[in-house]
Formats: sequence, C-alpha cells, structure tokens
Amino acid sequence: FYRVNQIASLLFLPLALLPLRWAFAVFILCSILLVAFSVRLIRELLDEGEGSGLCRGFWGTITLCILSLGPVYVTLTFGQVNALVLMLSLGYVWAVKKERYLAAGVLMGFGFWLKFYPLFLLVLAPLEKSPFRLLLASALSMAALPLVLSPILPLDLYIHYFQVIYPGLADQTAPHVYNQSWIGLFTRWAGPKEAYFSWGPVLIDPEVKLINSLFQVVLFGWIAWGYCRDRAHKFLYYACVMAVTPMVVTYGWGG
Repeated sequence: FYRVNQIASLLFLPLALLPLRWAFAVFILCSILLVAFSVRLIRELLDEGEGSGLCRGFWGTITLCILSLGPVYVTLTFGQVNALVLMLSLGYVWAVKKERYLAAGVLMGFGFWLKFYPLFLLVLAPLEKSPFRLLLASALSMAALPLVLSPILPLDLYIHYFQVIYPGLADQTAPHVYNQSWIGLFTRWAGPKEAYFSWGPVLIDPEVKLINSLFQVVLFGWIAWGYCRDRAHKFLYYACVMAVTPMVVTYGWGG
C-alpha cells in the first residue's frame, strides 16, 4: 500500500480483524458496491442530458458490464483502492456541477491522498464559475487530511514518501499487459515477450519522460479548450480527463 500512498493502508486496518478469506470477501463486496454507486453517480450526472431517458434496466446492464472490465478485475484481485478513487472522482464532478465547491474540495482531498490521479481533474477547475473557491477548498482539504491523521501517520512519513519513494516510482514503468499507459505499451513493444507479465521496474528514458510531459500538456490543454467552447456538456469533458489519465501516467491503472 505504501507504494501508492500510506493513507490508503488505513482503509484496510478493519479487515485485519477478520480471517484472510473473509477479509478478501468483504473487500470484494465493498469494491462492487462502490462501482455500483459510481454508476449511480454517472446516471445522475447525465440526468439533465443524454442519459435522462435511459431506463433502470439499461443502467443495471451497464453496471454488470463495468464489473467485467479489466480495471475492476485488477482492483479486486490486487486489493487496490481504485473503486473508491473512482467514486470520489465522480463525486467531485457531481459537486462541481452543483456548484458545491466546499464539498468538491473535500472529495478532492480524500481522492488525492488515496491516489494522485484525481488531481488531473483540477485542470478544468480554472474554467468553473468560482475557480478560486474550488482550488482553495481542494488545497485546504489536501493539506488538512495529513494533519488530522498525524497522530496515526506521522508527518515524516509523507516527507519520506515524496523525497524517496515517489521520485523513484515516477522514473519507472512496467511492461506488464495490465499496464495500459502508452509508456507501458512502448516498453512492451521494445522488450522481450517474457516481460509481458513482468511488473519490472523498468527505468524510463529522460527523453520519453519529456515527450510524455509535453503530450500531457497538449492533451489536457485540448480538453480544456473544448470545455471552454462547450460548457453544456460538463461531464463529457471531465470524463475525458478521467479516461485519458491512466494512459499518460507510468503505471496505468496500477500506478
């Protein structure tokens, strides 16, 4: 868990009270419920647009289809917090759409400290009606959570994480087939077939990192430009940010 973020490990503490088999069953059940609730949030986000006329049976089918996708399988089998991160990210988008910026900031803070991916959603924050309130609420929430949890997780753990662990992870990738990022794809293509099921780590060339950074700027800038021109489809552009984020980071869903 510490490889992703030390706060994520706190979510698993209650499961330590159960036998391993039951702990795994509870984790799977909770992840499935989080995915189902995420679909519910998507339905609400679409209620005022394209999704308003779709029946409950359709959404039930969508839920079953999503549960069969690769990211959900990886979350269930590897014991990851992705389902909760998804729900928090969608909750953030829902709160922004309702202009509840304080709630959005709190959700961003929790999502960020579980996995850094929700931070990419802030790319569109300057384009909202009250960008200062939204960014301030997000920043305060991200800063407050470690302070609140400091009696359990000392602050020097965060310093160690950002000074030692995270820089190392940012310089690495894996050729495993579960890594759907474009850097992971390139690593698979350039390496031997035996590495297709290896988690590496493989060091990323500085030139590749530079190209990836420039690609992120162009890609998210293009999404933001589209959002400027088409505010009526807010969820579409936030969904685009969520969809492309695992493709431009180093470890895909597992990073």
